[in-house]
Amino acid sequence: MKIRKKILFFTPSDVGGAERVTLTIAKMLPRSEYEVKIIFVCDKVGDLKKFVPQWMLTIHIKIRNIWDFVSWRMYCLIKREHPYAVFSSLHYLNPRTILSARMAGVKNIIIRNNTGWSAWRPDIKMLAWLTYGNASAIVLQSDEMKSELQKVFPHLASLMRMIPNPIDTEIISERLKNSKNPFIEGTINFVYCGRVHPIKGLDTLIIAFANVQRTNANLRLTIVGDYSKNLKYYRMLQSLISNKHLEECIDFVGFQDNPYPYMKYADCFVLPSRREGNPNVLHEAMWLQVPVVATRSVPIVDRIVTPGRGHVVDVDDVKALGYAMIKTLKMKIVQPYHYEGNNSFVGLFK
Repeated sequence: MKIRKKILFFTPSDVGGAERVTLTIAKMLPRSEYEVKIIFVCDKVGDLKKFVPQWMLTIHIKIRNIWDFVSWRMYCLIKREHPYAVFSSLHYLNPRTILSARMAGVKNIIIRNNTGWSAWRPDIKMLAWLTYGNASAIVLQSDEMKSELQKVFPHLASLMRMIPNPIDTEIISERLKNSKNPFIEGTINFVYCGRVHPIKGLDTLIIAFANVQRTNANLRLTIVGDYSKNLKYYRMLQSLISNKHLEECIDFVGFQDNPYPYMKYADCFVLPSRREGNPNVLHEAMWLQVPVVATRSVPIVDRIVTPGRGHVVDVDDVKALGYAMIKTLKMKIVQPYHYEGNNSFVGLFK
């Protein structure tokens, strides 16, 4: 009987883009060749657990915060598991993964940066300086991110790989089986999926929607994503909605185990972010053949959102965002979206 290679994937348990990508990569590895374990590094196990297949094992490293002896806890687990390789996909967790794996004698250490170097805190940059040379592969989501990191670590250029984020088309298709339109009949629906956070630009989206809604009373905006009513930014958004008299037109539906019906049945998907890594949710919307409007939160947006699929506007340009939303409603997507992401990740674990 062939012995399978054990791979440990370290991730928080939130349902963010980087966490979902980590899980998608783990699912790519053939079960006949690899024994995959998902290691949740967090206080309480969150909603990502709901996306983990039943056949995939999970382990919880309980921490209060990222400074809670995380490297030591990871080292103890790695020493016990004896993996062939480890993988991490968040910039603040990557240095700790490298350090703990090296201490435990693991040679195959694959990390993926979820944001560009310029967005990192000084302490994370320092940890990267101390550890990145011990990785066996550093994965970047775009040519721009790779070029930026090569300027910082020119001596590590040979370790860097540009591999676009994969889309989990299997789970999208599975969760859309027998799905129903979640929207009120006769309404025209804009949808946003993601965190409720200032960096996501929802304040500009609400202002733009207020301008657009004046042209058609049937327009609605649905915001899909986790939020807390105690969050200062959420309270600001609610105040903005109240001032614009949009209480009946904008709906916060919170975190959804299955956000895909909202995306599939949307008339337009909007991503108003101020900063992104490689927005997977945008790829997913286009794969579902939904017209999109996105901001230039990262250079790759201009390349992936072609004129036949939607419109791209500058960050925080409320007027342009609203105009693009109106124009996009007239679009009908008929051409399948050929996503450039592929199985190149599998080769990293050979």
